[in-house]
Amino acid sequence: MNMLLQTLFNIIIFAFFMSFSFQAMRVVTQPISLDPLKHDYLQLQFDTLSTYYRGAHIHDHEVCFTSSICIVYHQHRLILTPGYQILLENLQDLNLSQNEDLIMIHFKINEQWYSFYVQKE
Repeated sequence: MNMLLQTLFNIIIFAFFMSFSFQAMRVVTQPISLDPLKHDYLQLQFDTLSTYYRGAHIHDHEVCFTSSICIVYHQHRLILTPGYQILLENLQDLNLSQNEDLIMIHFKINEQWYSFYVQKE
């Protein structure tokens, strides 16, 4: 009788372990989407630039922090100048708008619109 209980207990533990293992394998094999992480990182970059340069303004359809440091839309890319730091690629469209406190950068990737915010001067 004691041996039967031990065997049943071992079977239950084994079944639980197998169930957990299959669920873990299913989670691990699914690709991880980095889009939310990219979005948060880019917004953090904009917030840092806004804080360091005390805001930005729109000049010739560019968001500029200084006379040379700007966010530019060029060849379907969002670029940080000077230089050519590519922030986003494969943009289908880009629109800039502003209110009293913020500059909004709206862009379209894969038929979906996204928005970033930059503090105005």
